[in-house]
Amino acid sequence: VEKLEEVNDRIRGFAQRYNNAAATSSSSSSSSSVESVQVADFAKLMQSYIEINARDVLHIPEEEIYTLRVTSRWESLVAHLCASLPFEHDPRGCLPGMVSLDGMHVCPETLHGRMNAVIVCLLDCKFNRQYHRRHHPTSQQQQQRLLDCSDGCNSKYMNLRPLSFSYNEHLEEEISLTS
Repeated sequence: VEKLEEVNDRIRGFAQRYNNAAATSSSSSSSSSVESVQVADFAKLMQSYIEINARDVLHIPEEEIYTLRVTSRWESLVAHLCASLPFEHDPRGCLPGMVSLDGMHVCPETLHGRMNAVIVCLLDCKFNRQYHRRHHPTSQQQQQRLLDCSDGCNSKYMNLRPLSFSYNEHLEEEISLTS
């Protein structure tokens, strides 16, 4: 788990360093073909699912959440793959969960809504937020606003909390979704 967190932190750090460098170089008027890098933090979503599934469905002790189980071809986490503890007489088998049938690929019916939502939100941060046109901030301020907006997208969609959407700004009615 520590190694996985280290890799994910490296990816997040790369995006932040790239964006800072892009802001610095754009202020000195050199142009780059890639203005910014944003991260859809899928790792946080999967970690949230694994920990909640282990705790609330499988009742796996916290210190054993990231214990691998042997399968016919790959090693997988019980908390990622299963909706029940492995069968007593067949440690390789279990009742499949709703997120992944093979421990590698995710079921689109379960998570693609959140994945699509975070991508749309990140694109909105980059292209539809008109900060620079209204306030003329510096490149560094634009990058910080983009980072803050991206963090907000990941906080909203890359977890398992219920989602709320305002579908009509004037009525302020909210539809609560629990997927």
